[in-house]
Amino acid sequence: MRKILFITLILLFVFSCTEKYSDDTFLSQRPHTYNWLMEKAWISFQETDFDRAIEYFQTAANRDATKAEPYLGLGWSYARSSDLDLENAVSNFGRATQFSFFEPELESLYTNEANAGLAIVSFANGDYESTISYIDLVLNADPGFIFRYDNAITNFSLEQLKYYSQFYMQNISELYEELINSGYVFTTVQQMTAQAGVTKMDETDLDGIHIGTIQEPYVDANSDCAFNHSEEYDDYGLDGCPNNFEDGLGGCFAEADTNYVFGSDPNSDSYDEITNPSGLDGNGMWDVGEYLNDSNILDDLYNNSIWDDHEVFTDVNGDDSWDSDNTVFKLLFTEPSVQSCELNLTYTVLDVDEGDNTFTFQGSPVMNNDDTIILTYTYTTNYGLFINELLGLLANQ
Repeated sequence: MRKILFITLILLFVFSCTEKYSDDTFLSQRPHTYNWLMEKAWISFQETDFDRAIEYFQTAANRDATKAEPYLGLGWSYARSSDLDLENAVSNFGRATQFSFFEPELESLYTNEANAGLAIVSFANGDYESTISYIDLVLNADPGFIFRYDNAITNFSLEQLKYYSQFYMQNISELYEELINSGYVFTTVQQMTAQAGVTKMDETDLDGIHIGTIQEPYVDANSDCAFNHSEEYDDYGLDGCPNNFEDGLGGCFAEADTNYVFGSDPNSDSYDEITNPSGLDGNGMWDVGEYLNDSNILDDLYNNSIWDDHEVFTDVNGDDSWDSDNTVFKLLFTEPSVQSCELNLTYTVLDVDEGDNTFTFQGSPVMNNDDTIILTYTYTTNYGLFINELLGLLANQ
């Protein structure tokens, strides 16, 4: 009787232990515990023996199916195995996240490491949008993230993955802004506050969508929301000839009049040879008596009877004239809003045409074509060089 009681106590002791055992080679040697299997699994993982790690993790999961960490290990191991089984990796990362609920003290850790794995798997699958989403989840939860079993998987390496995802998605503006916020410096990029013209709009929507086209920058000296060109003038008198060629009938001699009296004005067109002593047309300036379209009110509210030059502008393309369509500046991004010059209202920027000089913005009331808006924008004058610089910064990190 005592012998039976002793054996019973021994069995109760053995089966009351908290450790879970595998039944591998159960009859020939002591069975492996869950903890032993997990230790062996992570050692195999760190030694890059991912196929062996999968065996250990799977056996551990079979011993205790409610634990999250074996599935976490399976996800990472499948993602790196020789077969690169991404489908199984995703499935096990999902299980790890689900079962982490049963371990509240470790739930955040397991979920974050599973999301980091899902980010890498998404990148390998070419799903760059999901890659960025998972990375944002990881870094928002732990800005200094480091994977416990691979110190190459860090917040820094995940940020790199996010940068390349944005590049492959052609989110160049977002990528540029991310790099700037991270302290990177570009030599091919400038920023400016200047005008743009409203060149097109959706007139069917009360809350109108507009297209803005950046212009060559200029100083709006009289604040009239428009570029003021030079007043037009003819670089000679009304008859088109100096006084000593005038025939007295409103026309011109082919050769200078030998009887001409200096200071006289035979055709009475007010051409003043005293202020234009060269007596030649085309001296490159307006002279009293030359025809003047006195319509520029930059210096005066009314006609001021003198020639007024254009407002100061930046001749970006070097053609000696102000251009309302500045094709040299290639936009990267703009501030989130623009200001209507005429209406003094704020409109919201919706999208930037990267590598072009146009963007869309929205607001009410609908603006008129050729209205002017003021905005702060970032641009490059050589988009190809900018892309090369961006890739160089990514490669050298």
